[in-house]
Amino acid sequence: MKAQKVFSLTLLTFALAACGSGGGGGGDNHPTQPAQQPATQTTKPTTSETKPSQPTEEKPKNTITGHYYNGFFGFASNISSNDINTIRVWGTDIQLIDPAMKSANGWLSDSVDNLSNRIVSDFLNHARVGLAIRQSDVVAFAQGKETIAENVPTVGKAHYKGQHILTIEHSKEVQQETKAKYGSFRGDALFDVDFANKKITGSLELPTLEGQTETAYLPISATINGNTFEKSGFIDDVSVKGKFYGENASEMAGVYQKMDKFTGAFGAKKQ
Repeated sequence: MKAQKVFSLTLLTFALAACGSGGGGGGDNHPTQPAQQPATQTTKPTTSETKPSQPTEEKPKNTITGHYYNGFFGFASNISSNDINTIRVWGTDIQLIDPAMKSANGWLSDSVDNLSNRIVSDFLNHARVGLAIRQSDVVAFAQGKETIAENVPTVGKAHYKGQHILTIEHSKEVQQETKAKYGSFRGDALFDVDFANKKITGSLELPTLEGQTETAYLPISATINGNTFEKSGFIDDVSVKGKFYGENASEMAGVYQKMDKFTGAFGAKKQ
């Protein structure tokens, strides 16, 4: 319980700090017997036999796209594959879904003794978001079947509602107590999207501390470009990168990070 309190306080402190910042022969006149000419053999013109060209087999176009953050430093990396339930990180393919995973509140996890290697969303129809964890590394990801850019609305506004997952690196004290390097929190994610002005504003729920009467939220924002949206946060702000997914931008999902503090992923449905 003490570890949870320390984690929540650390997480809230980090987050609130971010809030501020593909042919011819000759003859004569005498009749003559016609000369016996040797039979002329007809020869076929020699041409190189051209084989019909084999159609080039085109590789199937990748249909799953997205982004991920590896740890708490650096830029978001792009995802491009054909399997929404697999992500390639650390030089290997990580299967995101397993029949043995537990389901709770829209999330699937393989938690054993409160330690999880995968925490994956199950509340979206066209995307998956979550965390992939190994002993010393953590990846926050968001991927899915992107909306065709031409089908993203260019007028009007919309409200999106969903969830997010945030992770931090535990302090040495908490690591010793929990035997885990990373901790995570899941909460609500709310977004207002202004398609005409290409702006997104959002709020991510933060953990509630003991004695706290109001829910705290982490504000984030981004600018829309086609079927993607992005915000470069540099050092003192939260970076965001994501996409619209499904028909007519019915869903949105992305990743976010405050450098050296926390990283996470979110997904939401149009209301």
